[in-house]
Amino acid sequence: MIDANGLALLDTEPSKLNLTYQDRLFFTEPFDTRQPYLSDVLFPENVNVPIIYLAAPILNTNGQSIGVLLATYNASVLQTMLQTAVGNHSSGKEYAFLIDDVYFINLGHSTKPDLLYKTYLNLDDTTLSFLQGKNLLKQDKQGALLAPQLEIVDALRQMGQQTSFQAPSLEYGEMAESAAARVPNTRWIVVAAQPVSAIAALTQDQTHITVTSSAIILMVAAVIALLASNYFTRPIIQLTQVAEKISARDFKQKALVRSNDEIGILGKTFNTMADEIQGLIGSLEERVALRTSEMEKATAQSEKRAKELQTIAEIARYISTEKDLEKLLPLITHTVSERFGFYHVGVFLLNDTKKFAVLRAANSPGGQVMLKRQHKLEVGQKGIVGNVTATAAPRIALDTGADAAYFNNPDLPETHSEMALPLSARGEVIGALDVQSVEINAFTTLDVSILSLLADQIAIAIDNARLLEESKKALAESQSFFREYLTDAWQTKASSNVIGYYQTTTGGKPLTRSSAQEADVLTADEQDALAVPIQLRGQTIGALNVRVNKNREALSTEQVNIIESVTERLGLALENARLFEETSTRATREQLVTEITAKIRGTNDPQEMIQIAVDELKRALGASRIEIIPKKTAPQKDQPKS
Repeated sequence: MIDANGLALLDTEPSKLNLTYQDRLFFTEPFDTRQPYLSDVLFPENVNVPIIYLAAPILNTNGQSIGVLLATYNASVLQTMLQTAVGNHSSGKEYAFLIDDVYFINLGHSTKPDLLYKTYLNLDDTTLSFLQGKNLLKQDKQGALLAPQLEIVDALRQMGQQTSFQAPSLEYGEMAESAAARVPNTRWIVVAAQPVSAIAALTQDQTHITVTSSAIILMVAAVIALLASNYFTRPIIQLTQVAEKISARDFKQKALVRSNDEIGILGKTFNTMADEIQGLIGSLEERVALRTSEMEKATAQSEKRAKELQTIAEIARYISTEKDLEKLLPLITHTVSERFGFYHVGVFLLNDTKKFAVLRAANSPGGQVMLKRQHKLEVGQKGIVGNVTATAAPRIALDTGADAAYFNNPDLPETHSEMALPLSARGEVIGALDVQSVEINAFTTLDVSILSLLADQIAIAIDNARLLEESKKALAESQSFFREYLTDAWQTKASSNVIGYYQTTTGGKPLTRSSAQEADVLTADEQDALAVPIQLRGQTIGALNVRVNKNREALSTEQVNIIESVTERLGLALENARLFEETSTRATREQLVTEITAKIRGTNDPQEMIQIAVDELKRALGASRIEIIPKKTAPQKDQPKS
């Protein structure tokens, strides 16, 4: 007995205890396949007799291998078994031998023990050295291990096409008729043979007996021909007719047996043979049909999975093009239902508190009803959707047993199978994909693996749509804030005394609120005027008014384009100047505050701190009077007065 690590725990030979067999085929083969194992006939160097190993796996209650039970046999047991079997049925020169169909080594012989463990290959076959190296042949001279029988080797290599053949017989030195049969679950073939001369002798004896019997029958028939002709000929004719029909593969035909004489025995034998042939063909047809059915099922299953994977890829490409979440979720449910043929497909998303899974889209009529009433399930509390969103693990439910309670939904009365898959994005569950079918046991663990790929794609698409929506919202808020800030800044700038600049051929000057009325300011309704707005990131902060001399032609398109380009750059330059001015002002203010603060911190006397603060503010602001007024704080109603 060998444990899972290949160590011998128990052995009828105490000297072999605790030996390790972890790299031996008789251990690894049954342990890995969990099937019985029969080795080749081996000739170990330290063993005087050829041996074979018979091993069987030791399984636990879960069907897992935990060890191997090994039995070592003297390979001569094969010879003994073969001699016993053939001796019990032999009636002449029949003989049989057991041979390996890979290396063609004689493993047993009913009449020629001297052929044991010799190979039927030629001396020049490169396999011989390999066989000796693997201890599959004795370590004798290769010539002593040969019994070349190329006809037998060729015939056995064609076992798939024929089971009978003629080959020279080493046993009797003549051609022999042979038939072969494979030993189940081994690489061994049993070959039974009989010399052609023995068969011919049997045929002659049978012919002699038949002639003698025929003569006697003819002599008797001469006397009672008229009385017995009908009795003897009818069964033979009927048997002949049955034989012709059976030869035409109609194995249901049976010979009519009316007596226990030779014809009756022949009829019984014929019927038995027809039954055996019919059973053999029927069994073969059943096995072929079973294997064909299994192959068709496997092929259909593979094609189904390939189509499902292709469909998932197509759906993923399809839904990735839609960025609007309100359009994306219904698109997902209808597409998945249409492509996979599901009765109901729903998408649940967790709310902001992550306490409820809210139905956001569904394809079925019942799902639409649930959407209208804002159907939601508490996470971890109700339904397989609540279970999946809490555990982040897929779940399949059937309408039997403990899961039957999940199917008491009047909006989806036809559901008999349900599967929920978590929608996870960036390591966090954001919802669940709920799939329901009208079929019983519609989903398997393999369906979970396939549809989990789709759920991952859907989760990524939903997360991307959410991120895009949040980005757009943040961008809009940022742009609104910037426009508001820009408007306030330039409105403050416009409230100053200087409001613009006026330039003519004779010179230019700044425009103030008082001088704007005196200047010859261009108005927008003049025909020979051009007014170009000064814009900054879509926000108008001013205008550039241009008017040509009356004796000149109107502005050309090229000139207008130049003015517009200058105006565009003017807006950026003005904004940069305003920002620089604002920054300089802020820096000056911060410097002044820092200086005043440093002077205040230069003393520890509160009265002196106040005096310094008043003096510095008066000087900095140019004020004539600065007052600091203490303020009393009234006690709160629930607190006692101090």
